Amino acid sequence: MVGSETLFAVTLSIDGLESQHPAVEEAFAEFVHSARAVPGLAVTEESIPSPHSKGSGLSDLLLLPGTPAVAVAVARMFRLWLQRDRARSIAVTVRQAGREVLSVEASGEAVSIDALERSINQTLEQQKQPDAN
Repeated sequence: MVGSETLFAVTLSIDGLESQHPAVEEAFAEFVHSARAVPGLAVTEESIPSPHSKGSGLSDLLLLPGTPAVAVAVARMFRLWLQRDRARSIAVTVRQAGREVLSVEASGEAVSIDALERSINQTLEQQKQPDAN
């Protein structure tokens, strides 16, 4: 079962635009709104200092899926968000206690979201298996 041990750290961006650009902020707000609407998904925003700008810089989302079904819904949400604009990109790091960290980047241009979905599914499958330690 996916639980508090599994964390998705998500960074969203739009190619060619600064993180403080209104279009990026609107796209981020849209994604946050969609994420908060998913039952069983805990969503936290975290500011990341940006070396290229003043202020808080980029925001990351920390997503904590409560069940495998929620994790699959999150992967589908990533795909839908990317498909809205070819300039959109997403970086996701999947962290799970005692497991290897998985990082995947996908963009609307290449729609390599399948790699992200495979990584999420791989993490979920590993979680079902007992530790070899």
